[in-house]
Amino acid sequence: MKYIRKNGIKDPGSAITHGIALILAVVFSPLLGGALSSLFWFVTYRFTVAPILAVLPAFALLGVLVPLAVYRSVAKHTIVERLREAES
Repeated sequence: MKYIRKNGIKDPGSAITHGIALILAVVFSPLLGGALSSLFWFVTYRFTVAPILAVLPAFALLGVLVPLAVYRSVAKHTIVERLREAES
């Protein structure tokens, strides 16, 4: 965390994206689930938030670790080296 704050890498977008996804799932799921239940006789609709909340920490962790890993691997070389590599 100290490394992230020191270099100015911040990712509030992950929390915002998860919040928006959760809100959209809660709003639209009853509409789409009810339509599918009435359309197919073998479908029973039951919406639970528990699976969403169960995977939320894993996706939040991936949302922080993947960009950090990419940044660290890219930052090993100078911009000039990367441009020369891209030219050839």
